[in-house]
Amino acid sequence: MDINKLIIRPEKQLDYRAIAEVNNLAFKQEEEAKLIERIRQTTS
Repeated sequence: MDINKLIIRPEKQLDYRAIAEVNNLAFKQEEEAKLIERIRQTTS
């Protein structure tokens, strides 16, 4: 992957499941993904 071609954009609701999966794989548990969901609920 060429990091110079990486595009960072705001997340969309359609991304939530994939983001949770990446977090679960990275941290080997669901607590971080649950925290992200709670944060989303407080900032919407």
